[in-house]
Amino acid sequence: SLLNAGVIPLLAENRIWPVPVRFGTDLLQPEGHFAVQLEVAHQQFQGREEPKPEFNDTFWQQLKNRPFVREGENWTPLLIFDQFEELFTLYPQPERRARFVEELADLIQERLPARTRETLLDQLDAGEISPSAIAEAEKAPPLKIVFSIRSDMLHFMDELSEQIPYILRSRYQLFGLAE
Repeated sequence: SLLNAGVIPLLAENRIWPVPVRFGTDLLQPEGHFAVQLEVAHQQFQGREEPKPEFNDTFWQQLKNRPFVREGENWTPLLIFDQFEELFTLYPQPERRARFVEELADLIQERLPARTRETLLDQLDAGEISPSAIAEAEKAPPLKIVFSIRSDMLHFMDELSEQIPYILRSRYQLFGLAE
């Protein structure tokens, strides 16, 4: 794609690590695709293999548990949802993509997921963690996101606007690269 050829090679100069996310099949739930591909990208960043995705963690927790730090320098993961229309074509039933959309909305809006908050409050009540640990958990993971979607499928993004009000706020059309 044009992203792979023209944009991704420029990211390393700015300490941004691409995390490509594609759906490709409906055999996994959309959040399963996210977990697997985030883990693969993190392992590549760390120079290790053998991905071990955690399907039960929220996207927030997955990103918090996998800091992109190399030689003491923080890198920012860039989630690249290429051919994002596949979310809607492979999972036409809203209930099949509901958890994915909810967790994506939490990331975009920098909002600690409700189930993570509940777990943390239970741990606080049990004396297992401190209030400062909750404050740290509430800090949004560093992150940038790009959605690549065919222009004739852009209407699908409207379906996300209730949970992610500004999803269509910043849009750009990518044209072919000049030689």
